[in-house]
Amino acid sequence: QLHPCFYKSHKLMKIFYSILFLLSALSLSAQLDIIDAREASLGSTVTVKGIVTNGDELGDIRYLQDATAGIAAYPGSGSVSGFDAIALGDEIEVTGVLKDFNGLLEISPVTAFNVLSSSNTIPVPKVISAAQLGDDVESQLVQISCVDFNTSGAFTVGGIGGLDPEGEGFNIYINSGNSII
Repeated sequence: QLHPCFYKSHKLMKIFYSILFLLSALSLSAQLDIIDAREASLGSTVTVKGIVTNGDELGDIRYLQDATAGIAAYPGSGSVSGFDAIALGDEIEVTGVLKDFNGLLEISPVTAFNVLSSSNTIPVPKVISAAQLGDDVESQLVQISCVDFNTSGAFTVGGIGGLDPEGEGFNIYINSGNSII
């Protein structure tokens, strides 16, 4: 017959391992700042929270920002349904796989999401020059002041060249369904 202390010790060990398992499971799906998620390895599953900065005008993709960075979330193949209902100004928590799509870092597929609140204030665009366009501001709202477009007439679908006040050139791309065409 086993000593009564064995049962007490065994029970404590079971509780310890249960708590350890729970903590490790929580750390696997812990929410990250978007900047930390952007630094994770491609193929990693990440969970981020942010304010959605676009609606359905860009199709299914949604961009979200927190105080640290921005990221795209695209409900591609293998994603949970209902992501198309996410609206401009929603604060969401989204989980999915980090991938590179034609140079754009995105979360796809979206394996889970939750709308935390709606009608939030949209982040103020960062005022930058054309020379500052790059990965550091990818998926964030930006503003380039005093732009001169080297075209005349109406905007058209595709790339349009522009110059900022310092003479730095850049291109903007306009989708066919955009209202400014």
